[in-house]
Amino acid sequence: MRSRRWPARLRRSSSLSSSKAKFSSHKPPNRAKVIRAGERPGPRASRRGKKGSGGKFLGPILIALLVVGVLVGVGYLSRYFTGNDATKPDTKQGDGQVKAPATGSQQPTTPPAQTQPPVTQQPATPPATQPPVDPNKAILDGRTRIDRSNGAAKTMKLTVYYADGLKNNMSLQPVEILVPQSTSQINDTVLQLINAPENLKLYSGIPAGTKVRSVNLNSQTGQATVDMSVELHNAQGSGTANNIISSFVYSLTEIPGVKSVQVWVLGRPAMIHGISWDKPYTRADLEGRNLFKVEPVVKYTAKP
Repeated sequence: MRSRRWPARLRRSSSLSSSKAKFSSHKPPNRAKVIRAGERPGPRASRRGKKGSGGKFLGPILIALLVVGVLVGVGYLSRYFTGNDATKPDTKQGDGQVKAPATGSQQPTTPPAQTQPPVTQQPATPPATQPPVDPNKAILDGRTRIDRSNGAAKTMKLTVYYADGLKNNMSLQPVEILVPQSTSQINDTVLQLINAPENLKLYSGIPAGTKVRSVNLNSQTGQATVDMSVELHNAQGSGTANNIISSFVYSLTEIPGVKSVQVWVLGRPAMIHGISWDKPYTRADLEGRNLFKVEPVVKYTAKP
C-alpha cells in the first residue's frame, strides 16, 4: 500500500518542480522587480529613495510654518486691541468720525500752501498820552464845596477873596461859601475872612485871635467901616499887609451897596506893618497899585 502511494508523491513533486522551472525561466517585468535586503538599487530605485527621504522633512516644516503663523496672528491681535497697531481705526476723534487706517508707507496728501500776498506793516501808532494827574485836584474840588451853613434851613452864598497858596499868594482867588442866612452880610463876610479855609490853600493874612468889634455901612456914600481887635496889628510883612487890605476890599465890595472899605483897630485907623489905613479904599485904588491878579470866582457846588 505504501509502495503504491509513494510514486504518486514523487510524480506530484516532480510536476511542481517542472512548473517552477517554467516560471523561473520567464523574466518578470521591471515594475515587478523586488529589491532584496543588501542588494544595490538601480537608477530607478535610487530616485525613489530620494523622494522618500524628502517626505521625512515635510512634516516638521509644515509644523514650523503653522507655529510661525499662529505667533504672527497673536501679535497682530494684541497690537490691535492695545491700540499700538496703525491699522486700528481711531475712535477718539472729537467730531465722531473714524480715522482711516494708514496703509503702508502711503503719506497723507497735503494741499498745496496758498501764497498770501505780502502784508504791508503799518507804522506803530504811539499810545495816546494821558493828561497828567493834577496833585492838587482834591484841593480844587474842595474849593467848590465850602459849606459852613451847619445844616441851617435857610442859607445864602458869600463871595470871599483869599490869597491863593497854590499860586504863591500872588493871586486873589474868590470862592463861594455857603453860610446861614442873616441880615448882616458884612459881618458874616469878615468872619469868613478871619476863618480862612487854609486847608484848601486859601489865606487872608489876618492873625489868629482877631475879632470883629463892630461893622457899619454908610448908605449914602457906600462906605463900610469895620472895627477890629488889637490882634490885627500883629500882622507882619508887606505881603501880609497887602493881602489883608485886598481881601477886605474885594470881599466887602461884592456885597450890594458897598463901594469902599476902611478898617479900624479899637476905633482908630488900623496900622498894618507900617501901612496906615487912614482912608477908605475902593477896588479901583487897588487895581491901580496892581497888587494881585484876580482869578475867576469858584462857584459853590452841592455835594452829590
